[in-house]
Amino acid sequence: MDTLKLSAPAKINLTLFVTGRRADGYHQLDMLMVKLALADGVELRRRRAGIVVHCPDSDLPEDGGNLVHRAAAAALGLGGVDGGVEITLRKNVPIAAGLGGGSSDAAAVLSGVLALYGSRVGGEALHAAAVGLGADVPFFLFPGRAARARGIGDVLDEVALGGSFWVVLVNPGFAVSTRNVYANFALTSASNPYIVARKQESVLSGIPQFSVDLHNDLESVTCREYPELLRIKDAFRGQGAFASLMSGSGPTVFGLFRNRQEAEASRREMAASHPIVILTTIA
Repeated sequence: MDTLKLSAPAKINLTLFVTGRRADGYHQLDMLMVKLALADGVELRRRRAGIVVHCPDSDLPEDGGNLVHRAAAAALGLGGVDGGVEITLRKNVPIAAGLGGGSSDAAAVLSGVLALYGSRVGGEALHAAAVGLGADVPFFLFPGRAARARGIGDVLDEVALGGSFWVVLVNPGFAVSTRNVYANFALTSASNPYIVARKQESVLSGIPQFSVDLHNDLESVTCREYPELLRIKDAFRGQGAFASLMSGSGPTVFGLFRNRQEAEASRREMAASHPIVILTTIA
């Protein structure tokens, strides 16, 4: 094939526990992540040589500073491809928002370039390449719609969700640095000195019935700096959401609703006071 069009879904974290820190500085995590219907569009086109990136809907870099450029280079090398690729990235997922948009784009390009050229690469080699691009990239290569991710996000186990729900995303319009959030996260605190020892088996067991209290350790950092996020969570509860949480390192906050009517009413109300409000579902 000469061209290939792909969808790169966003994600939310229903749980995010920081369980420790490795010697190399990476944090150990235990998360439940779910893919959304909200997605970026990725179009790949063969070219004789080189990598060309177009980002017509954003001010993302179009050189090696863009993760999709690095993903394409990794795929071409991994597949032993004698050729190049032109990438057009159409952004629908807010950038630096805790929704995994960049990682999802990279996963789509990594697997898509290999498919474009018909290159067959073993699962372990593809997984290693994904890990090298970023901690969330392996999740977006994972075939299931939800997974428990451990390690640095690279150890994945599928989780079956026992239903569906509507998701309203509220992004306050500013970006948050994931690196800075993790750098300012304390593994212990005066109020809970055993944070690294917490487990979430009971949390995960409740997900199919949606009877679980969702949790994100990183809220303690991001919401301290941006208290507006706590007000968004309170607003969701007042609008009938059965759960609300910050996704990833933020700043996007989501509310979960059992039916579209409640979710649409929440979307309209949130849109009156916030710049980016999106109604979607799980993938």
